Amino acid sequence: MVVVVAIVIADAVIVTVVAIAVIVVAAKCNAAVAT
Repeated sequence: MVVVVAIVIADAVIVTVVAIAVIVVAAKCNAAVAT
């Protein structure tokens, strides 16, 4: 059970990091286009 919980948490962290990275990249692209 502990392993399952750890895997779920790891997945959640990875998804969050990827989402933040995508948002940051999109923001940079928008800023570049704006300027």
